[in-house]
Amino acid sequence: MLAPTTSERAWTWIGPAVMCAVDVGVTLACQPDSYWREGYAFGYESNPIARWFLEIGPLALMAGGLAWILCFSAVILHLRAGAARVVALGLLFGHALGASTWLIRLPLGWAWCLAVWLLARWLFGRFWDEPTRRAVA
Repeated sequence: MLAPTTSERAWTWIGPAVMCAVDVGVTLACQPDSYWREGYAFGYESNPIARWFLEIGPLALMAGGLAWILCFSAVILHLRAGAARVVALGLLFGHALGASTWLIRLPLGWAWCLAVWLLARWLFGRFWDEPTRRAVA
């Protein structure tokens, strides 16, 4: 069997990118009222890099999230297939966990967390073996 080409590995970044976007969206949605009313210096985030962007403003956090997606996508595309999958799985898991830490605090937070993890599982299943599915089809 031939090694996967870059176009076949390209599918691997989609799951982490979607989950990163979910994580950024949930982070913004769960900011306290003081963040929106009294200035962006009142942002709450455990990740110091994301907090720095958050304190600049919501658009900065979104731009930082997009830059992060572009960076890890480039890395995934340049790694060998096995390493790319491991990196993608770590990113998918990390961003699902990050979104869950916000959602668990909400009313029915367990249900929101379940939804995030079901989405992560679907993304994992959909894009993990995409090169194999395409080769068989």
